[in-house]
Amino acid sequence: MYELKKWLKFLRWNSIIKLKSLSLMEKLPDFEKIFNKKLRENKKLLKENDPEFLKKFNEAFIPIFRIVNSLSFDEKILMDVYNDQIKDEDLPKKPLKIRNLLKKKATLALLNYFAYLQTRDELNFIEKTAPHALLLTVSPKYYRLPIYPVSKEIEILPYHGVPIYFQKNNKWQIDYLINLN
Repeated sequence: MYELKKWLKFLRWNSIIKLKSLSLMEKLPDFEKIFNKKLRENKKLLKENDPEFLKKFNEAFIPIFRIVNSLSFDEKILMDVYNDQIKDEDLPKKPLKIRNLLKKKATLALLNYFAYLQTRDELNFIEKTAPHALLLTVSPKYYRLPIYPVSKEIEILPYHGVPIYFQKNNKWQIDYLINLN
């Protein structure tokens, strides 16, 4: 957020555009109670294979699976772990164990993320913090102004991957680090 504020000041937009951190919401008295309730509800929906929840969950799972912390594992093993062409039943025991652990971490991260957004909405945090604000988003949503920090050909957002510059055609691409090795 600090870098964004520096850019706003540089562009002289800091008196027009105000940035608010969602972390302020965590200080509200009902935050923890509502968050934990939403987390339990999401876990239940996942366990019950709720079709609507599963659709949303599955759409978000792949990028989250790719960005959960895997630094403690051997890079060569991770190449198999993240290789979508290798089915679970074809993986050796150790890479399968790591894949399952990372899937579990990604699932928990996603359930927490959904609960956080649902808590934000239930608390009506944005409207109370910045009434009538124009909301920006990097993924198109109803009633939000989409901004794209990259060209439309790039499918991975900058904070999910590694930028690659192709000098030959003066183009940028973003890819997951594991795909570059």
